[in-house]
Amino acid sequence: MKSRACGLSVAAFLSCLWAVRTPAQDAPGPAAAASWRPIPELPSLLWYTEFDESPEEVKKIFERGTIKKGPPNAENDNMMAPSAVQGDNKAKEVEFFIKLSTTPARFPDKQNPNQVFIQFQVHSNEPGNVIVWARANVGAQESLTVPKANQWCTLKVSLGALSDKGDRIKPDSVVNEIHLKFKPSRAGEKPPEVFFDKVLVTLGPPERTALMLQAWQAKMGKLTRSLATDGFCYDDKAHTTMQKLTLAAHRKGPVLVFLPGASGNGEAAAQWNAVATEMKFRGVKFEAAQDPRRMSLAGLNEIRAFLPYLMKLDPQAALIVVSREEGDRLGKEVDGVRVLLERLLANRCIPLLCLPAADAGKKLEEFLKAATKLCEELGVPYADQGFAFKNVPAPFADGKLTAEGEKALCNLLVASYKHIQEALNPKGR
Repeated sequence: MKSRACGLSVAAFLSCLWAVRTPAQDAPGPAAAASWRPIPELPSLLWYTEFDESPEEVKKIFERGTIKKGPPNAENDNMMAPSAVQGDNKAKEVEFFIKLSTTPARFPDKQNPNQVFIQFQVHSNEPGNVIVWARANVGAQESLTVPKANQWCTLKVSLGALSDKGDRIKPDSVVNEIHLKFKPSRAGEKPPEVFFDKVLVTLGPPERTALMLQAWQAKMGKLTRSLATDGFCYDDKAHTTMQKLTLAAHRKGPVLVFLPGASGNGEAAAQWNAVATEMKFRGVKFEAAQDPRRMSLAGLNEIRAFLPYLMKLDPQAALIVVSREEGDRLGKEVDGVRVLLERLLANRCIPLLCLPAADAGKKLEEFLKAATKLCEELGVPYADQGFAFKNVPAPFADGKLTAEGEKALCNLLVASYKHIQEALNPKGR
């Protein structure tokens, strides 16, 4: 998800707050084993959306609504415009659904439902209520009053406050769907104009978690890198994916460099280590990826074939340079790239995919588009060879990297991996 500060100031945030009273004796239940969290640094955040998912994810997760930008969102960020439905009192109502069963989120999942909160922001052009409905062991709901029209207001409710004729959501159940419906106070011929934003599910009262999320997003704004300005794409999704890898287990072996046409005598790796020394990138050793005969690997097929052997080296990362010829060959068929990246992630090895420079070739254009989309889906950082070569007159000769081309590529990828490590370890290990 995009890294951006929450739209309301803290004062406005608190002034719009609708508080739900929970019994003083209610306390969080025992922590569920191996709980999924969208952001490892925020264990109290169980799920959230700012409606900036990819079009594929939006189609999968949300129903009966349209993602829009513009007023009343002062930041021009995404928000949800729910769809109109006919209400019981002939008033025009609007609603949208969140299909949590399509996400890894699990709650309450042995947590106390009174300590699991749903919070969201709503903007309506007329007075009314928001009906919060959640389905777990029972479909239960609660009505929340929108305190003011024509301004963003923050509402919250605990799962324990939702009911269906006295039946309540149980601690050992899992919510698989949430509906948010706005009901205007009076009937009208036109549906109300309503927008939702910043939906959070938290363990414990959400105010502090919302502020922690705001701080995390501000931090991610500093960590984010883009292809246009840095030649390297690293965003909050990639950062979260890399965090989960390193939290599970930190590999201490070499950084493997998969460079098509690299020599097997170690000279290529020597150059990469020299650049790392120049950049004061300590504690990291780069090695050219080779097969058991100490021959360089020619392409993605060989990399996949020898990956079990290479994983015995306990590599902490794999820098994979894709040649233009390979991109032309594959086109939009990137299933082999997916298999490779997923295997590296499963082995807790940080992948960094370096894509060939764009040109007028249709097959290469299809490959770049498909590979970029794949990296963004998996949360894998990727780099652009074209950025590395922009000041190199002849990066290739006879289909192979020149010394100047390899040096430029080396500078980009070592700097990119250094940034990943500094983002994951801001104070060092």
